[in-house]
Amino acid sequence: MRDEFERSYRRRFEFVVPDQAMMIEAVSVECIAPGADSPTPETLDEAAAYEPAASAEISMYCLADAQPAGWRRARLYEAQELRPGARIEGPAILATATQRRWSSPAGKRAW
Repeated sequence: MRDEFERSYRRRFEFVVPDQAMMIEAVSVECIAPGADSPTPETLDEAAAYEPAASAEISMYCLADAQPAGWRRARLYEAQELRPGARIEGPAILATATQRRWSSPAGKRAW
C-alpha cells in the first residue's frame, strides 16, 4: 500500500518523504446492490390517493412566489411512513435517513 501511495504521490507532487510515518485518516467504501422494485405506472394509478399526516411542522425559508420571500410553516414527512398514493401540498419537507427533499409552496407532489 505504501509503495502505491508513494508512486501516486510522486506523480502528483514530484517528491516523497521516504522516512515519514504514514497515517490513514479516512476510508471510503461504496456498495452497489439491488434496491426495492419501483412501482409501475399501473400500480401508482391503482394506489388510492390520500393526504398523509405530517410528523411535525417547522419553519422553512421560501423564495418569493405568490407570496413574498420569507419564513413559512412547512410540514415535515418521514419517507418511510408514506405509501404509494400520498399527495403532499407544499411547502413541505420529505425526510429520509440520508437526505431531505422539499416541495415549493405552490407545489403539489405525489410521492
